[in-house]
Amino acid sequence: MTARKMRGRPPSVWRGPIGYKFVEAVALARYYHPQPITTGRAIRIVLRQPEFAPLQKYANGSTRYLQKQLVDAAEFWGIHPTFRELIGRSSRIYWNRK
Repeated sequence: MTARKMRGRPPSVWRGPIGYKFVEAVALARYYHPQPITTGRAIRIVLRQPEFAPLQKYANGSTRYLQKQLVDAAEFWGIHPTFRELIGRSSRIYWNRK
């Protein structure tokens, strides 16, 4: 029997296992920090961990892109029902360009 190649593209980074771990790590960093912190600061704290080293290339000096991807990944994985409120705090993260 011959082995078949995998077909199709691999899942994006945010929909793969590292995206799930990233969403959980940011939520836990915000929850367990002794003082209230912003999402951007929680993302920077999480990016210092060696298991999230492949995601550092997406920071580009700002965490805004990572915030948007974090909200998308949280929606995809369905980690917390009120994750948009936890992340966004009613501020706009998405760009409204049409």
